[in-house]
Amino acid sequence: MRHALPWLSISFGLGILAGAGTALPGTVVTRALVGACVLGLAALAARGRRWVLLLPVAAFLAGHARVSVVIAPRRAPCHVAHHVSREPMQLHAEVADLPVPTHDGTRQRLRALAGVRAGASLPLCGHVELHQGPGAVTLWPGERVVLGARLRPAVGPRNPDLPSPQLRRLSEDVGAVVVARPDETLLAHAVGPSWLRRLRARVATRVNAALPTPSAGRAIVSALVLGAREELSGEQVDRFARAGVVHLLSVSGLHLTFVAGSLFALLLWSLRRLPWLAGRLDVRPVAALGAAAAAILYTALTGAESPTVRACVMSCALFCGVLAGRPGDGWRGLAAAALLLLLLDPVNLFRPSFQLTFAAMTAVALSSPRGDPRPVGLVRRSWRATRALLVGTAAATLLTAPIVAHHFGSTSVVGLLANLLAVPWTTAVVMPLALGGAFLSTTGLPIVATPVLEAAAWSAEQLDRMAHHAAALPGSAIACRPGWPVALGLLAVGLAVLTRRRLRVLMGALGGLLLAAAFAASLAGRSGRTLEATVLDVGQGDSIYLRLPGGEAVLVDGGGVPGSAYDVGARRVVPFLRAQKVQRVSLLVATHPHADHVAGLLAVLDGVPVDELWTCWHDEPSALHEALLERARRRGVPVRRPRLWRRGEVTVRPLWPGGAEGHCADPFASTNDNSIVLRVEHGRASLILAGDVEADSEGALVRRYGDALRATVLKVSHHGSRTSSTDSWLAAISPQLAVVSCGFDNAFGFPHPEVLERYRAARIPLLRTDRLGAVRLRLEASGAASWTAPFSLIP
Repeated sequence: MRHALPWLSISFGLGILAGAGTALPGTVVTRALVGACVLGLAALAARGRRWVLLLPVAAFLAGHARVSVVIAPRRAPCHVAHHVSREPMQLHAEVADLPVPTHDGTRQRLRALAGVRAGASLPLCGHVELHQGPGAVTLWPGERVVLGARLRPAVGPRNPDLPSPQLRRLSEDVGAVVVARPDETLLAHAVGPSWLRRLRARVATRVNAALPTPSAGRAIVSALVLGAREELSGEQVDRFARAGVVHLLSVSGLHLTFVAGSLFALLLWSLRRLPWLAGRLDVRPVAALGAAAAAILYTALTGAESPTVRACVMSCALFCGVLAGRPGDGWRGLAAAALLLLLLDPVNLFRPSFQLTFAAMTAVALSSPRGDPRPVGLVRRSWRATRALLVGTAAATLLTAPIVAHHFGSTSVVGLLANLLAVPWTTAVVMPLALGGAFLSTTGLPIVATPVLEAAAWSAEQLDRMAHHAAALPGSAIACRPGWPVALGLLAVGLAVLTRRRLRVLMGALGGLLLAAAFAASLAGRSGRTLEATVLDVGQGDSIYLRLPGGEAVLVDGGGVPGSAYDVGARRVVPFLRAQKVQRVSLLVATHPHADHVAGLLAVLDGVPVDELWTCWHDEPSALHEALLERARRRGVPVRRPRLWRRGEVTVRPLWPGGAEGHCADPFASTNDNSIVLRVEHGRASLILAGDVEADSEGALVRRYGDALRATVLKVSHHGSRTSSTDSWLAAISPQLAVVSCGFDNAFGFPHPEVLERYRAARIPLLRTDRLGAVRLRLEASGAASWTAPFSLIP
């Protein structure tokens, strides 16, 4: 029964995958069931016991049931999800956990207690997610807050093959989102400081006193000792990411495991030097208890973020193996940690940190040399430890690379070399000095702690220099998002390299099959005769991606949030293009210079090679249009007026604007009415992309083209504003299907009820991105059209 626990954890994970798949179009339940059966048969063949077959099946069903409860919760009437409204509320809540850094500030969970809206008191329950900008005051768990704000729907971006916070928020019981603005009131009723809070404050004060000048070294020390990433600049994080060592800026699973393991070895060595103790009892359990206690304290001190908690649980599970007298079997500890974490929160299976932690530890376990019982000297032991660290680092880097590329859209080419230098330096020098200085700072001896912390900051600055030099190398990082089939195939190949005997053959065959299937699917997509159009979920805005039958890419608009620092292009559009493996954009179209359509195109021009850009404007000054032209000029992208554009069986035909006096656009018409309107034709199927044109332009188009406007699919103009989608326009196009791109609970009330009624009266099915997420259309040359909304629930 040695392998029972690993079989159980893997089967439980497959059950979670199947349960999460039931909430997606195109469920993976069948494939997961087959996988569970294969595991059961493998366990039966390996051990020869028929009843073993029941274990993976039972674990599979348990995982399916566990995640189903998370995905479809039964929420009480008092839950905040039922009180989302555009009306402001005075919210009374209790802070549930420490803030988590985001790209533009922090997010933090609050437990709702009560609310006051329009003079009426409301009992509330459940959690809200509080978002604050940079420099916000830290709220501590247990504090009571009073916040004047609007409860927004807990809905995030839902684009195919990209992460979405949907499942994470479900698992954390988050029913609404609150964005704290400077003009809103936030009052905190502080609770008595706990010993942990006092300890964190004391260490932070001593670190800042010992290192009074802000520097890259102090920022790294604060991040490693306290989990505080506020001082890390965006440039520094990007530098570490390009070098492939960004995980060293946080308390990662591999990091904490190395620290706990080193402390265990140090305690074991120290206890064995005490003859009166070593002669009376086995010191290994004592060392394991000490190392586990230190790992728990360190996790709490750094803020107990989810990745650190997972690593702590995994380390403690391994130490439990030592306490049970089975220290040599790390697989049981690893499997027990995975099973426990998935039982506590099944969404962990989909989190990058969980996947990276266990992939790294699996690589370390598989690459670790077998122990030699013969006694050796100090030099030989040191060489073995150094070799194990280097080999484990290399194996972990290679095995986690496909996961990193899939989740983050890029991978570091120099990561292997950089990790071979940076990980030993961080583990053997930076971490001991930083933790040692932090410990000494709590003893009240600054004269001793200060030199140690200064040495830690100096060693951290050398780490920053390593990252700088690695990131400066040509081609240090490449942008790619391989997708799960390729990522899992590469992962299986990596496991085949690290494993032995039969498992090597099995993993190699599995990796080869996955890579071959992905390659075949790619060839089929390029050689197919289907035009795919994806109306992206960019909130209140427009962005439409066209994949031509030959594989070329066309992008019409890139979304954007007027007056906000949130870059839709960098956060949603460019990652989507990389997920679709777009190497070049053959045609980029900016329909009109409004921020919700073209602000995201600046990031597209920076992130993806573009063959040509279409714009249509007149002489009236437009800051957005000028910025777009300037960015195109810097990138060497030719800018042209819309014209007839053919690629194979696909024709892109511009229908509007009409222009006047030699201009492409009409200076006497509104910006919306100067939108570029395109008709994309593929055999008998056609798609009209109407930008933001309103009634005047729609009428002019009907008079000019008449029945020639008829199309299979219509992208609804102006997000469903009542000033668009006139009856004559709908009658002329007479589409089989219409798609409207709009933001969930947007401030404009789009699509307008009058517009919805017009589509109902015309019997035109209307798909909405605010409800479905991204909508993917498939147009066949025969004229057939189909659609899916394949948004991801992966957090």
